Amino acid sequence: MTDMELTDQEIIDKALSALFSIDEIADRIALHGGQALIAYGISHRASRDIDAFCKEDTITEHEVSLIKDSLTEQFTDYGLEVRKIRRVYLPSKSKDKKLVKITVEIANQSHSMKPTRKSPIHRFGNKKGLSIEISLSNRMLLLDRIYVNGVEIIVSSLARIIYEKMLSLCENAPNYKLTHPGKGNTDQSLRAKDLFDISSILKSKHETRIQIIQTDQIIVLKTMMEDVNVGKTDFLALKQDLDDYSDQYREEYNNMSRDQVPLDERIDFADAKKSVLDALIAILNAL
Repeated sequence: MTDMELTDQEIIDKALSALFSIDEIADRIALHGGQALIAYGISHRASRDIDAFCKEDTITEHEVSLIKDSLTEQFTDYGLEVRKIRRVYLPSKSKDKKLVKITVEIANQSHSMKPTRKSPIHRFGNKKGLSIEISLSNRMLLLDRIYVNGVEIIVSSLARIIYEKMLSLCENAPNYKLTHPGKGNTDQSLRAKDLFDISSILKSKHETRIQIIQTDQIIVLKTMMEDVNVGKTDFLALKQDLDDYSDQYREEYNNMSRDQVPLDERIDFADAKKSVLDALIAILNAL
């Protein structure tokens, strides 16, 4: 059996099963990002990596070995292997550098070879292999438990995912980058995919419109804002940017939608933008 018999999502599901089957860490890590929405069954936008986080500020060498062994056991029969497990420290050149995340790559066993009929390279978009990232020192707040392929996983609540993606939009908005040099993605993306993810949640789960402005949830949002240096004025600037740079957001959004979103799940840009703006205004009022 080869990795060609597994789809991208099947590889991702098996990786999640492997991670959350490790007794020593399963209750200490949580899934978020695009894969969390797929796990909830809300969206099937192509998400080609796994983003998780944990509260602790370190993962031991023994726990890293457990992660490698569990993933290896899951994929050996499919011609895939674990590659490039790294412990990432920041700032990288400082004596006081701090461990901030663990990264793992899963690729086929012929990863270093040129693609041939006998040794295909399994690609995730433009990437060779599946990337897994576990970031450290995160607050374990607003979490749910759901089942994926019979394995219970901890996942960010839908309200938290909306908050995370609002913050991501804010940190990558033109005004925020102007007033916070060095922030945002290095690829200059506006993170228009977050518009889709937020609007997908709000469209699928109407109750989240109420949840995101409840007092106990807003308290958590304020903590999350403090952690990434985003203030209410930055949210106000994002609201303005969504109008002032609407054409740029639209272009990035439409390209993303065409390339990553199944046809029956697509949301028109104008509808997605209105949904996000309505939620943002409600959050601003609650703040």
